[in-house]
Amino acid sequence: MQWRFAAIALLMLAGFAQASQESATSSAVGSEHVATEIRDRELSFLAYSAPDDAAIVKDNSASISRAYRVLVDSVGVDAGTVNWAEIAFTRDENYMPPRDKAGVARWAVPLTATGTLGTAGVKSLFLTIPHEQVHAIQKAFGELPRWFSEGMAEWAGLRATKLVAPDLYVDEKQQLDAALQSATAPPNLKSWGGVKPKPEAIFKQLTPEQKQRMVQEPGYFPPGPFTFGPDDFISDESNTPARYAASLRIFEEVESRSSLQAMHVWFKAVRDLPSPKATSDIVRLAEEATGVDISGMVD
Repeated sequence: MQWRFAAIALLMLAGFAQASQESATSSAVGSEHVATEIRDRELSFLAYSAPDDAAIVKDNSASISRAYRVLVDSVGVDAGTVNWAEIAFTRDENYMPPRDKAGVARWAVPLTATGTLGTAGVKSLFLTIPHEQVHAIQKAFGELPRWFSEGMAEWAGLRATKLVAPDLYVDEKQQLDAALQSATAPPNLKSWGGVKPKPEAIFKQLTPEQKQRMVQEPGYFPPGPFTFGPDDFISDESNTPARYAASLRIFEEVESRSSLQAMHVWFKAVRDLPSPKATSDIVRLAEEATGVDISGMVD
């Protein structure tokens, strides 16, 4: 099971620093990857690949669009208002996306040496990226408690995975259920706070020019995305797998006992709250909008 440490980091970087399918190839980025704009009515996002791998973007564009539509339908937002993270199909195991577009993340989809998706590529494209794109949607929500942020991303992301990669969905659900059942301590979601990457974990990933600029300009912070491991964070990450699973179960429980329309009312009310959003307010709004009391699941 892949836990989304990179996703956590991206969510915290701002605080750390403060179907008709159309495609049109745009300008090259660097010397290897070119961008293809995928359009499906109001839905539009960028996918990068080397010229020799352009076919894999075309072959998967419809499935990606279907997954993204599940995300916006789940959360109740207009697809045209989302600043979608970019994706890059790459055979380069050490691929590092350009960092010249502040605020826009780009997630790598690993390809095999022969330019096919393979197991890792499928997981990235249809499991990890849907989760991360929910975080892109959440940028309009303001500062959320982590249980809500990650629970919504797991719930909506897995709804998309179930549609486009059902076997992957079943496998992930089994692993999440197992993580919760084998937990040796309660999830204690209310105390599951945000995490912050260690400065040195970011600094080691910068170019020499970016390092020099950070020294010369104290207010400068280079754009991501960055890659992090469990040891790169300042936070207690114990019991994290069970916390992801427990957060997911909150949203699944609300959906099973109310309706998607009622959940949209809840989400809008949460979005309208002043930031930072308090767990007590989110719990209260859940019961008002859906009739479901989730207080016992958060405590």
